[in-house]
Amino acid sequence: MPIDIQQCKAIATLLCSATTEVLWQGAHELVAVPLDPHRLRCRVGSGEATYYRRLGRHQHLINYGCRMVASKTDPEVAALWLTGREILRRNYFAGELSFPGLLAHTCCHEFGHFLQSISGGLGRGSIHNQAFYRIVDRIHAAGLAQELRAYIEQHASLLGLPLAFGPQSTPRPRPDAFEPGELVSFEYRGSPVMGEVLRVNRKTVNVRPLRPVLAADYFRISPQFLARHQKG
Repeated sequence: MPIDIQQCKAIATLLCSATTEVLWQGAHELVAVPLDPHRLRCRVGSGEATYYRRLGRHQHLINYGCRMVASKTDPEVAALWLTGREILRRNYFAGELSFPGLLAHTCCHEFGHFLQSISGGLGRGSIHNQAFYRIVDRIHAAGLAQELRAYIEQHASLLGLPLAFGPQSTPRPRPDAFEPGELVSFEYRGSPVMGEVLRVNRKTVNVRPLRPVLAADYFRISPQFLARHQKG
C-alpha cells in the first residue's frame, strides 16, 4: 500500500527530531568552530524541497519536504536523488540503498551543509565541493549516520510508520519524453526555476536556467521533477 501524505509528514517530523537530537548532539567534534553560538531550526515543508539555508549570522534552517519522503519510497527514484547516488558512490552504509538509510543520509547531507556553512567551506557556486564531502564523510565515519538510522527506525516503529520501499504507484516520465528546446520548470531550494532543455540523457535531462542560478550553466534533473511549459 502506498505511503500516504500524513505518514510522510510524520516521517519528515521524525527527521527534524533526529537532526537535533542525534546530529546536533554528536557533531561538536566534527568541525573546528564551536556550534554553541549557532541556532538551528528544522521544519517540515509541504513539497519536495529539502534544503539547508542560512538565515542570519547565527540562525540556520533545514527544511525536510513531505513529498521528498514520498518520492524516496520508490527505489528507482531514490537511486536518482543526489543522496541516493552518494550512498552508492561513496559506499555509505556499505553501499546498500535502503529507505531508512536514505532518510538518515538525507539528514547527514543537509546537516553537512550547515557545518560547511559555519566552517567557511560554502562558497558561491561551490556547494557540493571537497570541503562538503569531507564533512559528510566524517559524519559517517564517526558513526552518527548509523546512530541516525537506528533512531529513525526505533521511533518509526513506536509510531507505526512504514520504513520500507513501497510499490511504484504512478508511472514515472522517461527522459525521452522531453526534447531539446522545450521550456520546463523545476524546484531548486524551495523556489521554482524556469529553464530550457539542452540535452536528453539516458536517465536525466540537462536544463539551462533562463535566469542565472548560482554559477551553474545547467542542471541535470531527473524527469519526474520537471514540469512542461508552453513557450509564449
